[in-house]
Amino acid sequence: MKRCSENNNRKGTTPRTAGTKSLAALSPPVHPDSSAMVSAIRNTIVNSLIIAAVFLIVLLAPRVAPATLIYGDDSTSLYGLGSFVGDLSYSYGAGDPFATLTIELTNTSPEANGGYLGAFAFLLPDPVAMTISSFSTSNADFSLFYPTGGVIAPPYTDWGNEPGISKYTAAASIGTSWTGLGAPYRGIGVGETALFTFGITGDHLDFTDADFTSPINFMAVHFTGFPDWAIDKVTALPGGDSSAPVPEPGTMLLLGCGLVGLAGLGRKRARRR
Repeated sequence: MKRCSENNNRKGTTPRTAGTKSLAALSPPVHPDSSAMVSAIRNTIVNSLIIAAVFLIVLLAPRVAPATLIYGDDSTSLYGLGSFVGDLSYSYGAGDPFATLTIELTNTSPEANGGYLGAFAFLLPDPVAMTISSFSTSNADFSLFYPTGGVIAPPYTDWGNEPGISKYTAAASIGTSWTGLGAPYRGIGVGETALFTFGITGDHLDFTDADFTSPINFMAVHFTGFPDWAIDKVTALPGGDSSAPVPEPGTMLLLGCGLVGLAGLGRKRARRR
């Protein structure tokens, strides 16, 4: 017994007495599938939260469609000098009291003519319920012209034309109005493009691009700076969807589903490791 005790002390161990049980024996048994069940429940909750977030994004996403192509109606041009192409896009969030109208215009007048696109006037579908609250543009020559009584743009307003437009709602101009452009050698030059963004607020904003472009002569464009101080005026026509569509909620939903799939694949690989 003495030799056995010395050996135990030399090894740094404590002799086990009768009746002593290991900690493992005292621990409650663990079900072999409990950890897998916890992991499965956790993954289900995470996936549900991701899917809910995706649908929330789709629900709150701005309802937009591909931008609508617009171009000059040559039949309404006064002198056949100026021409343009562009696109119009309107977007809003469901239930939101604000929306965005984006208009992009390119001066496509012949280089031999020269000239500048100096102003354009447009209509809001409901000018009483809709208010332009902000304006920005990529061309610093332009400013917003938004008089309370509307915008006069002869010969397309108040001149007895058929179908005739009483007044346009607002305009972007290099001058103080749609007609008064001031110094002629400013604006959008031949081959140049400018982007205009109008922030809109109101209680009734549930409109589409077609509501802006369906009225005849829905936009009037004023050119200036041609040789011999000549000008030109022309209205716009809609030309269908632009070749540069804006992402729609359906696209966002597909993207969200793809992200959910990638997240699940990543967790599966992590468990294998």
